[in-house]
Amino acid sequence: SRLPSRSPSTQPSLLPSTKPSFIPSSFPSSVTSRLPSTQPSLLPSSSPSIEQCINVDIGSCDSFAMLVAAAGTCTSSTPCNITNGEYSNKADVTGFSGTIASVNDTFDCLSDATATYAATYAKRTTFTQVTDILGGKTLTPGCYHQNAAIVIDASTTITLDAEGDTNAVFVIAATGALTLSANSSIVLLNGTMYENIFWVIEGAVTVGAGSTLQGTTLLIGALTLQENSKLCGRGLAHVAAVTMHSATSIIVGDCVL
Repeated sequence: SRLPSRSPSTQPSLLPSTKPSFIPSSFPSSVTSRLPSTQPSLLPSSSPSIEQCINVDIGSCDSFAMLVAAAGTCTSSTPCNITNGEYSNKADVTGFSGTIASVNDTFDCLSDATATYAATYAKRTTFTQVTDILGGKTLTPGCYHQNAAIVIDASTTITLDAEGDTNAVFVIAATGALTLSANSSIVLLNGTMYENIFWVIEGAVTVGAGSTLQGTTLLIGALTLQENSKLCGRGLAHVAAVTMHSATSIIVGDCVL
């Protein structure tokens, strides 16, 4: 035939031989330098913090060193020392040196301490649960609950280590009493401040002879300071009595050990 063929032997392809990739084989260095090397963690840190438990606000008790709901007794022949803070204005609180609060301030602090204790203790199940708060223990910032009494053996310490953060908070709750045996102490390390420590105790607190307790103590039992002991912080006994023996002090401030 003289007529040329209108159909080529093969149809030309209108598609590229391979599909183009819309994903670059590698990011430019200017982009990769801005990408994180690892995925950020959405999980909370294993170390507890005050944000993970409760904010402790003692309200009008901030000006107090010692709050007494029942009797306040100093057994010493010389006055027991209340320093840098007020103490309860009640007829059955006698034998103390320092500043006596007004009747109204005493009432306000009693109300605030009662509310603060209740709110804080109610949150204990959300705290880090521990069974071994005893002499030789070091705690880092956070909120802790021991479902039993806390007993610190004689001549031992509990260290509260703020790890360089002076705003670090420690909340330590116990379903039971707190007892510091003779010559034991709470040691503050690496920036820990007495005003950021809160003991929330469902029972009595006893500071043994020659011992030092540091922090604000909210308790529903009696507070007892034995001979030559001191509390550096506040003793807020909003339910029961306070008894202090010879050469004892409650000081609103840090104690250097």
